[in-house]
Amino acid sequence: MKAYLDTSVINVLLFSEYSTKDKKRFPSAKETFDKIDDGVLHAIGDLCKHKFELIGLLTRMERLIYKRNFVLEDSTDQPHAIAAHIHSCDYLLTYDHHYDALKNQFHVVTPAALLKKLESPND
Repeated sequence: MKAYLDTSVINVLLFSEYSTKDKKRFPSAKETFDKIDDGVLHAIGDLCKHKFELIGLLTRMERLIYKRNFVLEDSTDQPHAIAAHIHSCDYLLTYDHHYDALKNQFHVVTPAALLKKLESPND
């Protein structure tokens, strides 16, 4: 299983001790990274201490080709959706609700929702 990790998930892992809101999110973000380390989940956009695949920035041509396919309220999120698509990700992990507009194109989930799915793969 392959997932694209939005920076909102990575930020929880890195900075949750400084945020009241993110402290509640930390356990599921941490467990998600544990699943990556265990090989259960393959992710792009990981931190260097974990197994990861680093992808480059989109080319101008890639942006032009795909921008109409991923219309988002916050246009700064668009390159992430395009990159997840180009790299055939099954999931887009995020706490950012702007990606909800793409639920017909990706499984847009929080780390907690993905962990639940990993525990019950037949659901």
